[in-house]
Amino acid sequence: MRYRSKIIVDWTIASVFFALVLLTLFLPGRLKLYSIAHDADFVIKVLMWVLFGSTFMILLIYLFLKRKKGRAEISAYIWFIGIFLTCFLVLSMVEKAWDRLHFLEYGILSLLLFRALRHSITTQMLYFWVSVVIFFCAFLDETLQLFVMNRSFELRDLGLDCLSGLAGGLIIALVVRPELRTASFKLRKYANELKKGERFVKGQSR
Repeated sequence: MRYRSKIIVDWTIASVFFALVLLTLFLPGRLKLYSIAHDADFVIKVLMWVLFGSTFMILLIYLFLKRKKGRAEISAYIWFIGIFLTCFLVLSMVEKAWDRLHFLEYGILSLLLFRALRHSITTQMLYFWVSVVIFFCAFLDETLQLFVMNRSFELRDLGLDCLSGLAGGLIIALVVRPELRTASFKLRKYANELKKGERFVKGQSR
């Protein structure tokens, strides 16, 4: 019962967060948040870098503690620095404050989806399905913008959302490195069974 409650909580958090992301499509126009965000561009930019730096330090401390216990590899640090440098360059090229917030939203969403999907997917295919769901969410987000005044479907924004989700997935896969079983494909399984059958037949014929 406790495990079921955890599943419900994780899925509820992910669903509510995505609902809030979609809600930002309609509220800004009514509440004039776009103009506020534009006027407060410098403040939002500073907040974004503070959040970015805080996340960097938290993960760095996590890796340090993990290495102290003998469970963190040097390659995790290399991937960690590479991913964050890439995100830093991407955020530096994003001009609008609102788009910077959107980038952060999908990074968080990928982490929440990973927690929710891990209850039912325990193999490395989990990374694939998180990427699929992130793309679907981003595509739905951009499609709904066709029905919002002064908004439109933009491939650049779709790519930015997917890149943010991918960064979150890479941090989990290459830096945090949770224990997941190797994905086994049925085709490979059948091929191995066929080989075993052939060996058995050859052994019987002898």
